[in-house]
Amino acid sequence: MYTQGMNTFQIFATQVAISTLAWGLVAWAFVIPLVKKWRCEDALALLLVPQLFRHIGMTLLAPGITAAALPPEFTQSVAYGDLVTAVLAALAFVSLKLKWTTARRLVWVASIFGFGDLIHNVYLGMSLEVAPLLHAGWVIPTFVVPLMTWSHLLTFWRLLSKSRN
Repeated sequence: MYTQGMNTFQIFATQVAISTLAWGLVAWAFVIPLVKKWRCEDALALLLVPQLFRHIGMTLLAPGITAAALPPEFTQSVAYGDLVTAVLAALAFVSLKLKWTTARRLVWVASIFGFGDLIHNVYLGMSLEVAPLLHAGWVIPTFVVPLMTWSHLLTFWRLLSKSRN
């Protein structure tokens, strides 16, 4: 066993930080300039796309993916919160593409619920110290959560933006 260098939490935190920075750079270089030019509804639809794949959190429920000791209160919170977020995002996405009058409200609902779910699960994961128990599920908080965070932040930015193009 390797005992020198960073511990599990330090590796985990470093990967989360690097992924957050990397997704931020992608947003700054490509996404923001693009969505500034688009009609608000088209920009919002694009920004919702990552949320359509939030069902990935259900991976934590599959036997053998994580340590058996991973608390069910964490796995169930992530899995079902992510599933609800994916369904809400799909509904909001369809409403934008079909130009429903309630589309922006549905985007708000999906985004508030999804971002709240992310914050809740990050807090829960940190308080339960789940990082060493994630095993193959490690990729979710270290790679996917930073993408989802940027997706939500950019969605809020676009919803609050004064330019309606």
